[in-house]
Amino acid sequence: MKTIIILSVLFLNSGVGAFCQVGISPDNRAPDPSAALDLNFNNKGLLPPRVTSSQRNGIVAPALGLLIFNIDCNDMQYFNGAGWLPLGNAGALATPGAINGSITPCNSATGLTYSVAEVAGATGYHWTVPPGTLITNGQGTRTVTVAFGSISGMIGVAAYNDCYKSNMSCQPITLMQGSPVSVSITGAIHPDCNNPDYTFIANPVNGGANPTYQWSLNGINVPGATDATFVAGNMNRVECQLTSSSLCVSGRSVVSNFINAGRCESVIYGEPIQLFCDFTWGCSNPDATFFWSNSSGSWTSSLRDPIINPGEEGYATDVFYLVINYAPPLGGFNQGVYFTEVSRP
Repeated sequence: MKTIIILSVLFLNSGVGAFCQVGISPDNRAPDPSAALDLNFNNKGLLPPRVTSSQRNGIVAPALGLLIFNIDCNDMQYFNGAGWLPLGNAGALATPGAINGSITPCNSATGLTYSVAEVAGATGYHWTVPPGTLITNGQGTRTVTVAFGSISGMIGVAAYNDCYKSNMSCQPITLMQGSPVSVSITGAIHPDCNNPDYTFIANPVNGGANPTYQWSLNGINVPGATDATFVAGNMNRVECQLTSSSLCVSGRSVVSNFINAGRCESVIYGEPIQLFCDFTWGCSNPDATFFWSNSSGSWTSSLRDPIINPGEEGYATDVFYLVINYAPPLGGFNQGVYFTEVSRP
């Protein structure tokens, strides 16, 4: 029977580029529009190159997916980028054991490794990973390094040798979304107003087992100030940068609110407490609103220097905080201030 080769050439409207489709059939049938090569027979098959293992191994720089028929193994094989993988002869090797590695890695985590114990008779190991995940190292070996995407799925591995392969061992992987990291700083109780130093405490959220801290005064990092607590002198602007040690977080390094240490007032418990706003950048603004808080809660005052009497809202002998809101011509402004400490004399 005479075989007719039909070439269908589709030209772009520009007249510059073109691409070809090839159809091979006994009845001059046009190739399917989706196919680059369409072999249309009902009594013939496709015969790939038939080579020995030695000839196969002599192929220089085989392309990923290159297909041959190995006449030594009597099996179709393709190149997976690391070795020649049999398509048949499944189950001739033992299935790899449990896959070692994290089953709940973080979303987009990189550098994670997965491994299996050696399979007798195997010369290579073929790994598969969830969509969007990349094998960055080790394909063809017992240990691979992966970079995850954002889709959970299955990690699998099959052992193979020159002619045979095993069934695949699989492990479900559930990617964990990163938890947000944050840190706030507070002032410790300061019972002695003769002591000008204030102690500040970092309060991390999702900081991990071994977070790191860097405290700063007036925008400048303090060398060696890397603990969860920090001592600063009066009237300094204090901030803390937290770097989380947790594996599954978003925003690993964050900066806290800042606090300005204000005056220390010592009063006798049961007497009125006089609070003072003595920061010139905000206290004298005519449109300012003052938000005070302490261990008893928070309250709002239009007064810059309120007096709190016993039994009134906010009366407590501890650390006071102040946030000043005001609206300059170019927009709003919100400033956090660590302000007054009240203690028993």
